[in-house]
Amino acid sequence: MSSPSSLSDRLVLFAEKYSMVLGVLFIYGYYLFTSLDLFTQHKAKTGFLDLFFQFDSLLLMWGVVYLVVQLQKYRKERREEEDRQRALRAALEHQMLQLASLDKISDTLNDRINNPLSIISLSVSSLREKTSSDSDLAQDVETIEGSLKRIQEVMMNIQAYHTKKIMKLSKESIGVERVEPLIQTS
Repeated sequence: MSSPSSLSDRLVLFAEKYSMVLGVLFIYGYYLFTSLDLFTQHKAKTGFLDLFFQFDSLLLMWGVVYLVVQLQKYRKERREEEDRQRALRAALEHQMLQLASLDKISDTLNDRINNPLSIISLSVSSLREKTSSDSDLAQDVETIEGSLKRIQEVMMNIQAYHTKKIMKLSKESIGVERVEPLIQTS
């Protein structure tokens, strides 16, 4: 909440926070006023019914104060629920943006790197079949295959890292112990 700047804002915040106290003070002030009025008219003969009608509005005021306090509790709970819903919506939108970026990263990795790596891997396999095991070309093919495997492992680790990062952010933003991954990493 923003800090109250004007006197009216401060009064409204005070009334919201201490509504029950203000209601009680109002009721007892009214009770004092009606009691003084009753004592000034003590010369007239008053019966029990007259006393009841003198203080019947006091019971009504207690009911009104109770309703006002309950309405303020309801408004506060509703405002907190709306804030919580807004925070969850923002977290969901943030997570959806991250998932979209993960999809873009995965597509880019597949198109720009994995596809050429697959072609190179097939070419290396074809070269291996065509070379003898003791030639210098066979050693070069083994070096290329080792490098290909390392690059493929790095690519898989990058994809797994992004997935784990999104899962961690999802857990933190939603406040859940376990979130099932949308993308299975191997």
